Amino acid sequence: MLRQGFSGNWAPKELRRVCDELAQTHPEFSGARFTAHDFRRIFATDLVNNGLPIHIGAALLGHTSL
Repeated sequence: MLRQGFSGNWAPKELRRVCDELAQTHPEFSGARFTAHDFRRIFATDLVNNGLPIHIGAALLGHTSL
């Protein structure tokens, strides 16, 4: 069975491609770029906005204090 993975820069390149494609019809996406840390922030915000206590979210993300 052949297993194939993604390279470390696959996701940012794919997001850049999608944003560039969207920019053709939606100019607000022109120049949009994402990093892995952006997704960490989105994840943390989503946790708290959906009711998880902030101190538990902080612990999940490896923070020892708020």
